[in-house]
Amino acid sequence: MQYNKMFARTAISAAILVPASLALAQSGSGKLEETVVTAERRVSTVQDTASAITAISGESLERLGVAAPEDLMKTTPGLYANTAGANQMQFYIRGVGNFAANTFAEGAVAFSLDGVYLSRSSTYAGLFFDLDRVEVLKGPQGTLYGRNATGGAINLLTTRPEIGGEFGGYVRGELGNENHVLVNAAANIPVSDTFALRAAAQVLDHDGYMADGTGDAGSWSGRLSSLYEPNDRLSLQLIVDYQNVDDNGSGGTIIGPNPAFKGDYIGSDAWSVGATSPEANALLVANSGFISRSPLGDPKPSNEVETTGVIAQLDWELDIGTLTALGAYRDSSYNYINYTPGFLLDVDEDADQSSLEVRLASNADTGMQWVVGAYYFNEDIKTDSFYLQQANYPGANPFENSTRLGPKLNTETWAVFGQLTVPVGDQLRLVAGLRYTDEQKTMDGDVSSDPIFSGPVVVEYPLVGDESWTDTTWKAGVEYDLSDDSMLYANVATGFKAGGFYAEQAQYGNSYDPEELIAYSIGSKNRFMDDSLQLNAEAFYWDYTDHQESHLVDGAGGYNLFVTENIGTAEIWGLDLESEFLPTARDRISLQLQYLHNEFTEFQYETFAVGPPNVGCPTTLKEGNTYLVNCDGFDGIRSPEWAGTLGYQHIFAVGEGELVLDLRAQYTDSTYNAIEYLEEQLQDSYTWYDASLTWYSAGDRYS
Repeated sequence: MQYNKMFARTAISAAILVPASLALAQSGSGKLEETVVTAERRVSTVQDTASAITAISGESLERLGVAAPEDLMKTTPGLYANTAGANQMQFYIRGVGNFAANTFAEGAVAFSLDGVYLSRSSTYAGLFFDLDRVEVLKGPQGTLYGRNATGGAINLLTTRPEIGGEFGGYVRGELGNENHVLVNAAANIPVSDTFALRAAAQVLDHDGYMADGTGDAGSWSGRLSSLYEPNDRLSLQLIVDYQNVDDNGSGGTIIGPNPAFKGDYIGSDAWSVGATSPEANALLVANSGFISRSPLGDPKPSNEVETTGVIAQLDWELDIGTLTALGAYRDSSYNYINYTPGFLLDVDEDADQSSLEVRLASNADTGMQWVVGAYYFNEDIKTDSFYLQQANYPGANPFENSTRLGPKLNTETWAVFGQLTVPVGDQLRLVAGLRYTDEQKTMDGDVSSDPIFSGPVVVEYPLVGDESWTDTTWKAGVEYDLSDDSMLYANVATGFKAGGFYAEQAQYGNSYDPEELIAYSIGSKNRFMDDSLQLNAEAFYWDYTDHQESHLVDGAGGYNLFVTENIGTAEIWGLDLESEFLPTARDRISLQLQYLHNEFTEFQYETFAVGPPNVGCPTTLKEGNTYLVNCDGFDGIRSPEWAGTLGYQHIFAVGEGELVLDLRAQYTDSTYNAIEYLEEQLQDSYTWYDASLTWYSAGDRYS
């Protein structure tokens, strides 16, 4: 078993800005600035959007050191981000996410780049540079985002080229411990009064945090954007991006109930010992039972990702509204060698996705607001996965068994959607949204396996499947303006996460159905004290059904199998609070707080084990080596009861420039990280501290 580990980074950074400003957004009048978002497929502000949304500016992302997807945890309490395998992301929002990290798995939180949904989580790492903002939406987004947005959505919005201005840009460098080097740069190139280019690039490198070299970083990324606006009504943006990742992948260390696994065997730095370190191998050989030891020989973890993407967006302002066409194509290859105790994972994956969304949104100055659209998505994945298990009987020679998977997966989905906001008088608005989705998935390929219990017999079988699902998701809401600066709202919304396949023979059943969620929320958005105090709150209740979970079973074909099943029902409720206060024009105090109750009301599954399974839930032997695990009433994983962030910011005048002090503390309550509910899988509560001191020259040219 492995734990991923969070590491502090001490860094010194410098920037040269020419002449585009990246200083803090301060009006100097003691008023909070408006944050523009496009979360509801139209331009709006956070305060005018009747849902729980956190928007983080590009400047804030820089100050917080957000250079990778897992760093987003520092921006939003209740957002859990974890790296699994070598470089695959697991996102949870309010306890809803996806634990599996493999070719067959898709997340329950929709991740998008400039409005384009990205399916493969292994391709997210090289996107976090030259961003205008990140938007985190909490709750199902079934109407405007559709599939795989059960828990919410994360949108990365890149910085657009600027037409008609001067040439400008920046260069930043950052140095830190573990030989950390981060360099990024961008240039805005106004070619004419109607056309502009923006080029941006980033290089990230640091040594591994683990003794076996894992937990390192080595990547470079580039992005070229063009914007053409021949008149006030027409806009065409084209974005081409490329990323190359070449490192050892995420790191982990061994944990377990045996005192020898607690880390005392190598001193105070025990948690940095990686899964392939000699110390870990010696520990496993000396203490393990059946099927648990480090790989033999000289293992070399590796992680290579190469991605090329193209996004084209056309916006055409008509008399009736704005017509938007958003098309995209992305090609990626993902090759990694990763180890958990007893297993070698060697995966080669090639994927390409294409999508097209066309929508028409009403003009902002009309009383009735509406958006209608259609969406198409297609993805092809080809994988060659090799799993080698190196087992160990005490007193006997180690031996191996292996499995090779060669699935080809195709997903094709289309949807039509619409959302309408109708004013009833001057203060009241009614909201209704509807989306119909049709999804088809096919699988073709084969499996060959050499199971331990079958002796020298090699099991081979075809991987085939053809399933389709349809779903109608909806939203109903009401908005009421108490004043020009205060709004109450209530919403009921649904979402679903697509079904899929796992590596089993079709005659035994190899598919699982979508999971669904219905969410009830009551909230309020407020500005007080002449726009110096902002207070937003939302209370929510979620009914979560057909939860998809992956686990080990004794397969119907006579071999062990890692399946995904619909085996969970949960009740989730809580409260979100976000506040900002400017006591003076140079001071800012911020508070984010979330209370979360997440309980599995029904959660039972069968698992394979030699002897009683090592789980924290009650178990019952059914037959052979199959046990029923009953986790009814247990908390959902990755669901801290309390999470919050407190921040303080002060701007000092230094000559003609400014010195900005930024202090933050983020607290996260304890939570289980996996469904075995073992003591060693309980993440203790922790507090994460950040401090930065930034000097800006006059005009923000240097910092």
